[in-house]
Amino acid sequence: MVRARPIAFCLLVFIGSALFLPAQQAIVSPAAIDSNSRQSNSARLISFSDTLPGQPDGALTVTFALYPDQQGSAALWTETQVVQITNGKYTALLGSTDPNGISAGLFAADQPQWLAVQANGVETRHLLVSVPYAIKAAEAETFGGLLPSQYVTVAQLQAILGNSAAGNTGSVAGGTQASGPVQAAAASGTTPQLATDFTDNNTTEVLLVTQQGTGYAIHAISAGDSALFAENSSTTGTALKAISSATSGTTTGILVQAASIDGIAGVFDNTAGGAILSLRNSGNVVTTVKGNGDITTTGQVFATTFDGSGAGLFNIPLTAINATPITTPNSVVARDTGGSFQANQITANLFSGDGSGLFNIPLPAINATPITIPNSVVARDFNGSFQANQITANVFSGSGSGLFNIPLPAINATSITIPNSVVARDSDGSFQANQITANVFSGSGSGLFNIPLPAINATSITIPNSVVARDSDGSFQANQIRPTSFLAAALAFSIFLWQP
Repeated sequence: MVRARPIAFCLLVFIGSALFLPAQQAIVSPAAIDSNSRQSNSARLISFSDTLPGQPDGALTVTFALYPDQQGSAALWTETQVVQITNGKYTALLGSTDPNGISAGLFAADQPQWLAVQANGVETRHLLVSVPYAIKAAEAETFGGLLPSQYVTVAQLQAILGNSAAGNTGSVAGGTQASGPVQAAAASGTTPQLATDFTDNNTTEVLLVTQQGTGYAIHAISAGDSALFAENSSTTGTALKAISSATSGTTTGILVQAASIDGIAGVFDNTAGGAILSLRNSGNVVTTVKGNGDITTTGQVFATTFDGSGAGLFNIPLTAINATPITTPNSVVARDTGGSFQANQITANLFSGDGSGLFNIPLPAINATPITIPNSVVARDFNGSFQANQITANVFSGSGSGLFNIPLPAINATSITIPNSVVARDSDGSFQANQITANVFSGSGSGLFNIPLPAINATSITIPNSVVARDSDGSFQANQIRPTSFLAAALAFSIFLWQP
């Protein structure tokens, strides 16, 4: 039994065409054997299936050729066939137009071969993989260059010689030529021939393709759904595994590209709703994309632009957003070590805090006004004044000049003698006080009593513009006294009459 060697998929590849040898061999009649024949003709045929999207059903002329490379060079072999298109697909047996099929010498050098397919004026080339080279291996099934079926017994030879007069199917160089069934392209409406399947049961690999040059090991092309389909039914297996085994250099484990501006280079879809992507370093998970789109990473995210509300983000370093506590246009505000920051103007819907340290806040920013408007901030007008129904304050500073209609309870005013209280007159206009100190006194002083002499600078000696006070004997001095009446029983002296 000949076992096909496995192939290792080391990168995303795409298989668009299937080239394989047919499993069956042509049956050679004992009565029709050519002693010069080296191999059954059907063993030199290659079944090829392809897809032509949009091609109507029916006959189509297709030219096939073999080249030693992907581009240029002269064709090593060429053949033109009329194939039948069914649902955009067709199958052709390469070499079927030649009675000898495809020469095995084309593959004797074990060099890469490219199959060119030209249809409707468009040529595509496909790299032939290991299976077509098995044509050369057909010589190992011969003995002396002849197939076992080409050897006959004596009885068979006598029968052939006895029937030679009845006619032969054909002769080449005077000998009888073997003929057998030739595989043709699938007719319209019939099932196309399938590509070769490789099935095995081992612990290593089913197929191995080795590229010893600099080209692709496998080049897969498909004009249909997917050029490569990988499936693994194991509960712990991997459908596709790519390994870059070089331990140095700028290697790439997997490369995915999309040529269309509307295309997507890579799609990861967890149809069960679980995690979508897991990025690892030496087997350790560093980043995970969950089924709901959340990204968890042990590192730091760098981006030139950011879109979104940023909800849920935390521990963003200040340098990542160019935050600064100083006033820099178009910058993010950052607090300094004292929790402070600078700003030309702050606009906010809500404000929380005592506002300590804030200054130069524009009046429109706080809807301040000098007139009495409920629930508004008080602003002084250009004279420094403002209106208010009632002012409540813990501490008052200033002369209070210009204030009026201040209610007595607002200043804890009282008419009775209470230390450290404001004096208020009673209903008669009177008030009590232990001692009154004033720079200026206005009024008749009616009702005042117990005024201490120092309070009015009173003296018993003659001092101009002073209040007269009696001494301990009841006397006082004066330069001149002008009474309106005189009542006395005492002795007078130095009385000078005064006439107006």
